[in-house]
Amino acid sequence: MVFGLIILLLVPQSTSAGTYHSIVCDGNFDDWAIDEMLGYSANARLFFTFDENYLYFGFDRGSADSDMFIAIDSIPGGVNISVDWYGVHHLPIEADYYVCIESEAYAHVRSWNGTQWKDAFSLLEYGYFSSPDIEFKIPRMFIGNPEHIKFLAYGQWEDAINVWCVWPTRNVALNNGAQEFGYYYEYNLTAGISPGIDQPGNLPPCAVRIDGYNAEWTSGLKNYHVIVDSSEDSAADVKNIVDNEVLKLYYAWDENYLYISYDYITGYWGSDNRYDNGTLLLIDASTPQSDGTNTLANLNVWPRNISFKGFTCEFMYGKWDDLPGYFYYVHNSTFAEDITYRILKGETGGAKVNGAVELAIPWFVLYGENYSSIFPAVSIKFVVCVVGVDGTNAADTIPDNAAVPQGDAYTMTTLDYFARIDKIDDEAPAISGVRIENITKSSAEVRWSTNEPATTQVIYGTTTEYGNSTVLDETLTTEHYVKLTNLSEGTRYYLKIISRDASNNTRSYPSALSELEKFYVETLSENLTGDTTPQTHETLSQYEIIKIAVTSCIIVIAVFILLRFGSVLRSYYLAKKKRGGKYLPRYTRMEREAKLEQMYAEKKISERLYRELKEKI
Repeated sequence: MVFGLIILLLVPQSTSAGTYHSIVCDGNFDDWAIDEMLGYSANARLFFTFDENYLYFGFDRGSADSDMFIAIDSIPGGVNISVDWYGVHHLPIEADYYVCIESEAYAHVRSWNGTQWKDAFSLLEYGYFSSPDIEFKIPRMFIGNPEHIKFLAYGQWEDAINVWCVWPTRNVALNNGAQEFGYYYEYNLTAGISPGIDQPGNLPPCAVRIDGYNAEWTSGLKNYHVIVDSSEDSAADVKNIVDNEVLKLYYAWDENYLYISYDYITGYWGSDNRYDNGTLLLIDASTPQSDGTNTLANLNVWPRNISFKGFTCEFMYGKWDDLPGYFYYVHNSTFAEDITYRILKGETGGAKVNGAVELAIPWFVLYGENYSSIFPAVSIKFVVCVVGVDGTNAADTIPDNAAVPQGDAYTMTTLDYFARIDKIDDEAPAISGVRIENITKSSAEVRWSTNEPATTQVIYGTTTEYGNSTVLDETLTTEHYVKLTNLSEGTRYYLKIISRDASNNTRSYPSALSELEKFYVETLSENLTGDTTPQTHETLSQYEIIKIAVTSCIIVIAVFILLRFGSVLRSYYLAKKKRGGKYLPRYTRMEREAKLEQMYAEKKISERLYRELKEKI
């Protein structure tokens, strides 16, 4: 059967530090760095690097009868449809150039002219198209001298559109007609760095390369652990012929990811010598949701006669022979959802040879979008199994389980021993968004937020010694509310907020002695209108106190004058009422004299004031 191979440009990828790297295009991959191999897909490998002048590609097809295509997004414009090679695929980029290599007789780069793909130039330097190994380079000046590029690669049958291998491997080779791809590589060509591994742009930075090789874990990850298993303890081993074993389990974590990797070998299973073997990674993340299953027997994917004691399988990764692996969220005992696109994975090897799996699982995938960093007080259990076809049980596990191995491959196996991560939560919850609201003469409301679920309590008093406290609300929540009641009118109360998480880590606010006098609330008084604006109250300066005192004296004097002389002013001062352009008095002269005499006779005004007012009438 003759194959066709296509390479296209897809989802953003990270790079690893290095220098510009030039390749001799002779079909020999010895001069490629290990991080320039972008992974296996259906036993084929893809390589990529660059220097100041060229892009270099290498492809180990596994068969000399393969075609190769590369779509490159290097300049503005382009199109998200592939070249028409027995049909078209849909791309996640707008490709401008497309490398098409069918044989030594046809090795061209096509360009998009706005309406169709047209031949642009021929590949002049390439190596060994007649062998499974191909190397070639593309002048950067021929594709617009780009500072960044994006690309995707895949292979398909020569006389059909079916895709049989693809890079990044997070795109699935369906081998069944036209496809829509979702991932691509992206490289910065200006920083003097050699390319790294596929990493989608919507995931956080990864501390190590996820490529199926975990050699850098010892130096790149602090929380690094390894479990070694015997290579001779599997029920599926065939002595002196083949092994079916999980060999080592590695795990680590940082603020963004849970890292799990394992080494294995799979081979024959049973007397028919089929390579029907796979590996399963099973995870219990101890999430608060009612999900997962206690048995795999009835799942829609990977149904196996495996059950658990003290373990709920919430997530699962399965890899069959040398095929790409998939990561699943287990909703219940019958349904698991493929969420491979939400993690990073790297895979090497497969059937008949030693293989390795390397996974980086974001914390938010395990615990929800609110946990973009490590979940406090996390407790995770996991186990890796070698399994056969549907309905079989576990032939080998790491860590070892007493129930494995057993002679009958189809009897239900109950696993009860697991690797475990119990992160000690030694960080108190962070308090933010503190506000005091709805202040009255006898009450006030206090609200705040915490970055993790915690308890709710406020202590308060008329001094920084406090002396009173609200009832402790032990409900763990991130939004907190307390109403202070039975407060004294017009009184200053000092407050302290206290929240404690599930691991008994306590945080108070304010925390420093120097800050205690700056956090208070003043209840309203009968005569003054209080400030009910939510705020953190602070002590007043001496200038502010004098300013308030002077203002208060002025108000008191003004009130006294109004009360003492208001009736006289009302009666005898002229009201300014405009009439015909003139201002006229409210009373006649005779009426004012009579009113004045009456007030003097009733001793409502003094003799001195009487004489002064009489002269003004």
